[in-house]
Formats: sequence, C-alpha cells, structure tokens
Amino acid sequence: MTKKDIAFIKKIIGKSETTPVMRIVSCYVDNAHDDIRFQEPQTFLRLDESELVQYCQFFKKGVTGKIGSTAIEIDVKDNQVEGLRSSSLSDMDEIEKVAMLIRENYNADGNYCIFFAYGSYDLPGKDGRDSEEVYPFILILIQPCNLSKPGIKYDSPKNEFTNRMVEPMLDTPTHAFLYPSLDSLHTDISKAVFYSKNEKSASKARPVIPVLFGSEVSLSPDGQKEGFHDLLQSAYDNNVPFEAVNGVYDHLQETLIDMQLSGEDVKLSKSELVDAIIEYGEVPEEKQEQLKEAAEEYEGCSFSISNLVPAKITIDTDSASIKTEIEQLSQIERRIIDGVDYYLIPASSSSIDGILLAASKKR
Repeated sequence: MTKKDIAFIKKIIGKSETTPVMRIVSCYVDNAHDDIRFQEPQTFLRLDESELVQYCQFFKKGVTGKIGSTAIEIDVKDNQVEGLRSSSLSDMDEIEKVAMLIRENYNADGNYCIFFAYGSYDLPGKDGRDSEEVYPFILILIQPCNLSKPGIKYDSPKNEFTNRMVEPMLDTPTHAFLYPSLDSLHTDISKAVFYSKNEKSASKARPVIPVLFGSEVSLSPDGQKEGFHDLLQSAYDNNVPFEAVNGVYDHLQETLIDMQLSGEDVKLSKSELVDAIIEYGEVPEEKQEQLKEAAEEYEGCSFSISNLVPAKITIDTDSASIKTEIEQLSQIERRIIDGVDYYLIPASSSSIDGILLAASKKR
C-alpha cells in the first residue's frame, strides 16, 4: 500500500456523484442496554441526495489517514470479512456474524453504529488506459452515536418555535476497516487496512483486528518509537554514544527520503532494525549479542521508518536544550575540550530571541 493508493480510495469513495458504493447496511449498538439493532441492506444510490452527500463525507473521513500511523496495513490470515464481499453485502447472517464480533471486542465509550458498505470499481490501467481489473471491496465504519443537544427549533410549516427532540446522531467515524487493500492500484486480497481517527483512539479498535483478520496489528507508532529507543539503549547499556545515534538516524533519514519519493511505507522487521543499529551505530561485537536478546521481545513486530524518524531532534544537557531539524543532526559535533564535554553547532545566521547576532570576531 502506498500514499497513492490511500489518496485514490479517498478520492473515488468520497464523491456522491461518482462513488462506487452500491449497497449499505448498518446496526445501532446500545451499550447501556446491551442491545444491537440491525437495519435491512439498502441500495445506496436510491437514498436522497442529501443523505448520499453526508454518507460520502463519512466514507471520506473514514479512509483518511497517515500511512503507518493512522492508516495501517494488516496481514489477512483468517478472513471473517470475505463473506460480506462475496455476497455483495446481501447475506444478513454474515453481516450479523461480523457485527457481533466487532461488538464483543470493541472498547466503546458509549453508543455507536457499525456501518457496512459494499462497492466495486474498475481500476485504471497504466497511462490512463482501460483496465480489466475490477476492485470489489468492503468498508466497515465505526461511528459514535451520541444524543443531540436539546434546543428550540423553528417549525416552518407551523410558523412557530418548538422544542427540538433529543435523539441519537451519527458522528464522524473514529475507526474503519477496508478489505481488500490496494497495492500500486492493484487488488491485494492478502491485506486489509485499519484506519483510526488518531493514534490515541486506535487502541479501542485493536482487539477487533485479530478476530476479523486473524493477525495482530503492528505496534502503535509510539510503541514502535519506544521499542527503537529500547533497542538502542540495550546495545550500549543505557549509555548510547552521540556518534551512534547520529549514524543510525542518518541512515533512517536517507531511507525515509527514498520512501517519500516512492510513496511506499517502508517497514523493518526486528532483525532488520537490529542489523541497522549494529551497522550504522557501530555496535561493538561484544555488545551485539545482548542487543539481539533484547530484540526477542519484539518478535513478529514491524517498525515503520516514518514512525522512527522525528522531524526535529532535541538534545538535552544539564544547562541547555538544543533543537534542530533531523537532517541537520550530522552537522553537530560532540568533543572534549580541556577536559570539558561540548556540543559544537554551526552558528551562521544565528539569533537570540529574535535578535540577529553578528559573527564572533577572532581574537
């Protein structure tokens, strides 16, 4: 899955006049009363125009995400969603089965809706030519359904103001599942995509992934970063040399640039990450084994390069903090002068609190 794939799905699914969605069905989950209520499947394009526009906005919001962070590709091993796709979302037994799996494993804060959409799209060929490949897909949205606020509304037919009823209202999706994924605009039935509104809320839907697709989702973006830091510390007994950090980040930054050019989410296995730390951090041979042992904790996990490389770096010392862009880190040098440990920073075009400074004169 690439950035182009994510943008393509968002583009085709979010326009009411061209959306490939053909069939929908939803269910309302009342958490307080342990109740779930199903609607009958509907032909999507028969809805009123205003409803079509609103639903397409929900679709667009649902499939919006940053690759590797709020849009995560999932390996499909035990597929509970294929029945929805193969039946074109017309088999209520399959719909109820999947809905119950979500309900039993989703950590909801309140009432919500599980919204299913089935669609099919003719994928474009190379250079805009016609393609014979058809992309049938299932999109599952999980949307909070909170009570509207009480108020006074104007009733135009009666020409009077009346109380507005308090009723459940659909909010924008917080989580979504798309099956199958796309790979360079080709159907990839071995993958699905998990979207979350933000990184923090992703944990609420993570337990759903194993029961729908038979595999664990990768570490969260924060978890990947913490794991990377843990491995670095393990390689040097919690006393990592500046040169080691500089070397590893420099390598990852180069890989990130290549990834941005290709639009592909580059992931490292724990073994590949360990190898990179050893090679570019110049880990002493006698420390390499303890690094590999520490990495066993991350067996089966993958690390997205985009989650490991920060945009900015902060170096904290007892007396100061140094902030710099990641690509400028290699210009900073650490050196012992007269027995004192210093960071040497290029000082061209420098300023203090917005005051431009002249270059220091040689004595």
